[in-house]
Amino acid sequence: VVLTLAVRWDALRSKESLTTKSSSSFDGTTASFTADSNFMQFAGPPELPAEASIKVIVKEKGINDDFDKFGLERLEKGIAAGLQLLGEAVSGRGGLGVPKAGSQDWKLASLLSSGTTTSDGFVEVRLPVAAGSLS
Repeated sequence: VVLTLAVRWDALRSKESLTTKSSSSFDGTTASFTADSNFMQFAGPPELPAEASIKVIVKEKGINDDFDKFGLERLEKGIAAGLQLLGEAVSGRGGLGVPKAGSQDWKLASLLSSGTTTSDGFVEVRLPVAAGSLS
């Protein structure tokens, strides 16, 4: 599993995206990531615009759940995954992983004000993801 974070600062700028390294473990529900390998920073404007937003997209790397499928089903899944990867590339999010779930667009200002500030000055936030939120 990988996560793609897409940030839009304002209507004049296009979305910027960063993708994590692969999760160190995934049990079908919970993914664990190595923090040192997945530290990400976005360079934004000096002041946070009110309309700045962030979205997370959960992607699956590899095909681990089709070992029991027959030829035609595997082919159909491969074609569908290829189309999803093409859509990711067109959206500017790169082609690493097939999108499986995502969050809505969240306003950064409200997330940062409601998050938990850590001892080193970072703000931790949680974004709910759902399979129907991939647009």
